[in-house]
Amino acid sequence: MATYLVTGANRGIGYEYCRQLQRRGDTVIVVCRSATDELKALGVRLEEGIDITSDASVTNLHKRLGETEIDVLINNAGIIKRVTLENLDFDSI
Repeated sequence: MATYLVTGANRGIGYEYCRQLQRRGDTVIVVCRSATDELKALGVRLEEGIDITSDASVTNLHKRLGETEIDVLINNAGIIKRVTLENLDFDSI
């Protein structure tokens, strides 16, 4: 079995990834800003309070993980940007 790290897993697609991976016996590490009760009930390793848009927060996650080996990263976390095609800022993406 593999160790998966899943970002943005507190609901939706990320949550479902975690649920299915945990069910089949893989090790699952969940990274999110705040966990739902459903996510907490899965029994996976939860790294809560992480904002992937923050360098300091990602550094904190690195410290928390220590020497943990990750086999697969599912980078599911989204970033909301209120832009239109007319004012799209490629540097911010």
